[in-house]
Amino acid sequence: MIIMEKHTDFEPTSKRFDFIDRYQKAYRNTGISYQFGRVNGKKAIQFFYEGELVATRFKTQKYRDTSFDIAAYGGQDMNSAQNQREECLQTIVKRLFEKYGCKSEFEPNLGNFTPDVIVERDNFKAYIELKAFHKYNICGDPEIAQTMKYFEMASRLVEEGEGGFKPQDKVPRAILLTTGSLLHKNQSCFTQDNKKDYKYVKKFYKKRIAPRRYVDKMDKFTSKMMNIHAHKKFKRNCKIGLREMNVLFPEDIQQNHLPQLFFDTSQYEVLIVNYKMLYELLKRENLTTEAHYLKLIREAKLEKLVLNRDILDL
Repeated sequence: MIIMEKHTDFEPTSKRFDFIDRYQKAYRNTGISYQFGRVNGKKAIQFFYEGELVATRFKTQKYRDTSFDIAAYGGQDMNSAQNQREECLQTIVKRLFEKYGCKSEFEPNLGNFTPDVIVERDNFKAYIELKAFHKYNICGDPEIAQTMKYFEMASRLVEEGEGGFKPQDKVPRAILLTTGSLLHKNQSCFTQDNKKDYKYVKKFYKKRIAPRRYVDKMDKFTSKMMNIHAHKKFKRNCKIGLREMNVLFPEDIQQNHLPQLFFDTSQYEVLIVNYKMLYELLKRENLTTEAHYLKLIREAKLEKLVLNRDILDL
């Protein structure tokens, strides 16, 4: 049982320790600390964030590791918290497309690639790439290239009559949905004369690598690591060779046309939907709970998710 109250009868039995994520030791300034003690004679622990008491808890599970395991007290490590964001977004997208009569499958193994979600209805099929990012994280050309790669590989499967496709079949569309900060259409290398230009992307992200003194939050650390490695991710996704595609950015889309646009595959081959459009669509479809959790994915601090895995328990 997890106790969230701030007990006044907590008796400390240790000094206060700084929490260091066991899988992200490169980032030490988590702002999280903990202290062991007792409540009414029972072993307990108190968690603090930036010096303020957040919760008092009892252990929820046993563990054999000699190092401190926050999961035993209702928390989780940074990687698990980030994965939880994506799992929550998968559930949101599944419920949205169920409204439109679609079947969904999470992370199907399609051989050389694994989209986050496949949605199907009648003769419509789409591979959906989800980027459940915090608002600090840029969703840009590396992620767009990854989504374009799905359309490229699907096109080859159809052309070669492989993977259960016939040459006359319609190529599944590719859709990118993100809660992060999507770059503007005019900033994308795919709308420039130097399309798929590795140097352009490397320069773009190099400017956005935050100095160490500004990296004072887990999400900012994650953002910095993403920006450092973005050009490598872009290069990897473009490596197979991407054909010319009809890519629709949010700037090309009218909000009230979005539901119909999903299924009007004559309008696009790759569709990009930002947080604001997805949030408004969920509210329009009366998926208010899902809209609330979408906002949490974007705005809830990673530190809060590390301390309490129930926040995104949709």
